[in-house]
Amino acid sequence: MSSKSTASMTSEQTQIYRSKLERVILNTSDTLELWKNYERDYKSLKVTLEELDHETEHKVMVRILKYLEKKNPPLNMKIKFIYERLRNFSLRSRSVN
Repeated sequence: MSSKSTASMTSEQTQIYRSKLERVILNTSDTLELWKNYERDYKSLKVTLEELDHETEHKVMVRILKYLEKKNPPLNMKIKFIYERLRNFSLRSRSVN
């Protein structure tokens, strides 16, 4: 604004302008704070997701023979044979050590 337009503003107009400007500044400040919170939440989520795979690793043994026995008996015979071979191999390798 030039000095001419400022001088021609009444005190009421100046007060209205100042009030609107303060509202815009407050709104901008609130929006900035909200986005800072989003950024902090995002960084926290990123760290959590990066560490998640380290915390959820567990060794599990699952018995599938009984399940397969009901579903497919011919396949079950092959699996039992392989299972016994692996089991025997595992037992032999333990006894060697």
